[in-house]
Amino acid sequence: MNTAICVWDEHLFWLEILQDHAIFVRDHLSKEEEEGISIAERFIQSFGTLLHNLQQLNPALSVSSTEQIAFAKQSYTVSFEYYRFEGNLEHYFPETCYFIKKLAEFAPELYSESTHCSLRKPSFS
Repeated sequence: MNTAICVWDEHLFWLEILQDHAIFVRDHLSKEEEEGISIAERFIQSFGTLLHNLQQLNPALSVSSTEQIAFAKQSYTVSFEYYRFEGNLEHYFPETCYFIKKLAEFAPELYSESTHCSLRKPSFS
């Protein structure tokens, strides 16, 4: 029995999780943290756009297809920016880095940058 999931399903899984994280952050920040709430809202929208764009891709496309590589790069950009935002909060979800590392597997030229993403709480000071 083959239990491997396709790259399309992996994107769907992680993008939904990251969007849920952004919703969690937005909903649990103090109302006084207007800038953080606004940034979380932008990430909710960005992950929503990525999910919409994913729906336009054929799930049967190979991981090495031009379309999948382009989508991985697009997802990587938003996910890495979210990682940096999340790192400036007291909330930290290592899943963000896990997805960034997976995206670098799909687009190997992203690997060197992805090594900066640790599964431990980052320090941006």
